[in-house]
Amino acid sequence: MLVSFRIFSACIVLSVISGIQLQAQKATCSFNTWVLNPNNPSNPAAFATGVNDNRTVVGAATYYFNKPNSSGFVHYFSGKITYWRPANAKYSGFGRRDNLGNTTGFYVDTLGTQHAVYLHGSHHSHRSPKGCVS
Repeated sequence: MLVSFRIFSACIVLSVISGIQLQAQKATCSFNTWVLNPNNPSNPAAFATGVNDNRTVVGAATYYFNKPNSSGFVHYFSGKITYWRPANAKYSGFGRRDNLGNTTGFYVDTLGTQHAVYLHGSHHSHRSPKGCVS
């Protein structure tokens, strides 16, 4: 009986000490906000869909005129922004980007066909819904 009381007492003391330590820890977060084109009075809405360890953000920049009017964007940690939409596309967007700069996304061509896109640097390939690579 005395042994179980000591074990029970030790568990209570450890629980109280653990609770005190957990309350002393505080998490800190920081958020950076930016606009895609501060010089444009019709600044596009940014839909961020991915970020990598280099703090590079990808997504779709959508203008609310001449709908649909969106382009994939890459916002680098340095503040540089690049946009991507193929010449034959109605609109495009990016979904994810890894630490090596491999980016996935999509575009819809003028016929309304959706294409999945993989970009690495300036090289890209896309797949149509039928699975053919071009």
